[in-house]
Amino acid sequence: MIENFPERYLQKLIRLALADSTTIWSTTNGQRCQFLSPGEWNFDAGPDFLRMAAIVDGHIHVGHGEVHRHRSEWHTHRHKEQAAHQQTLFHFFLIDDAVPASEPPFSIHIPPEHLQPFFEQDQQMLQQRLCDLDSLEILQEYAYRRVMRKADAAYEMLEHADGNLEAALQSAMQQFFQRHSGTRRRPGGLLRYQQQLCSTSTLRPWLSFLQDLATQQLSDDALADRLTSLLRTSLAGEGKGTRLELMVNVLLPMAFAVASEEQKNLLLMWFWALKAPHRYGALVRRFPTLPQQYVWQQQGMLEYLRECRYGRERCAELLLPYLTAADSRIFAHLPSQWFD
Repeated sequence: MIENFPERYLQKLIRLALADSTTIWSTTNGQRCQFLSPGEWNFDAGPDFLRMAAIVDGHIHVGHGEVHRHRSEWHTHRHKEQAAHQQTLFHFFLIDDAVPASEPPFSIHIPPEHLQPFFEQDQQMLQQRLCDLDSLEILQEYAYRRVMRKADAAYEMLEHADGNLEAALQSAMQQFFQRHSGTRRRPGGLLRYQQQLCSTSTLRPWLSFLQDLATQQLSDDALADRLTSLLRTSLAGEGKGTRLELMVNVLLPMAFAVASEEQKNLLLMWFWALKAPHRYGALVRRFPTLPQQYVWQQQGMLEYLRECRYGRERCAELLLPYLTAADSRIFAHLPSQWFD
C-alpha cells in the first residue's frame, strides 16, 4: 500500500527515515551507511535530495540522492545520461525488481513496511499542524509545494517527450481531462471542450508563450502581460473560471519546467497575485477562518488536504483511528481531481 503512494510523498517518508542519524543502512553491495544529513529536499528538476552527507564504511561522502519506487527506474528514466545526476551518489528504492546496468555508487533498498512507522508519524504531524494552517505563511508553503510538485510532473512529461514542447503540452492537457473524466462528479461544462482543447491548433497561443519563455524571448514585464492576456483570451469558448483552472494545472507547471531561475520567480509573483474568481464551499466548511481571496490560498488548502488524503483514503485501514466523521464528510464533498 505504501509503495502505491505518489513518489513525492515517498520522498517525504524516506526523509523522515533518514533523519535518524543513528540508523545504520546497508547498501546493495553490503556497505554500512550512516546518514549525517538527509540533504535539501529539491522541488525543482534534478535529484530529489541535494548535498546529502553520509559515512560509508568509515569514509564521508557528500552528494545527491534519488528516490524511485522501482530500482529499474534509474535506467528507464535515463538518469545516467542527465547532467543533473552526475553527482548523484545515493539511490533509494522500495521494490528491487531489476539491477540497472549502471546506477549510483550507493544503492539502498528500503522495503515499504520499513516506512510504515514514519507514515504514521507524518499523519500525527499533519494533525498537529492543522491548527497552524491559520498562519498564512504556512498556507503559502503548502501552495508553493503544490506548484513545485506539478512543475516536477511537467518536467518529467517534457523529458518523456524528448523535449518536444508541443507533445508535452498536449499530453499534459489530455492527462488533466483524464483525471476529470474518471470522477463521479463530472464537470460537463469543462469536459465539453476536451476535444478542442487537446488539439494542437487550439493550444497554439499557449505553445507560443512556452516557446518564447524557453528561448528567453520575454522581458520581465512581457512575461506577466502575456500570462494575463492568455487568461483573458478564450481558446475554445470556455469561461474564465475554466480557463483559470486549466492555466493553473496545465500551463503554469509547464512554464516552470522550461523557465530559467529568474523567470520562475516572475511566474511565482504572477501566481501569488492571482485573484480567486469564487470561494469553494467545501473549503469554507473545512477551513472557515481562512481567506479565499487569492488562488494560492485555495491551492494551499487543497495541497494540505491532498497530503491528508494520501494517508486517509489510500490507506484507510491504517488511518481509521485518525479519521473523524467530520473529515469523512469533508473529503466526500471534494472532487478527487483537486488532489492530483
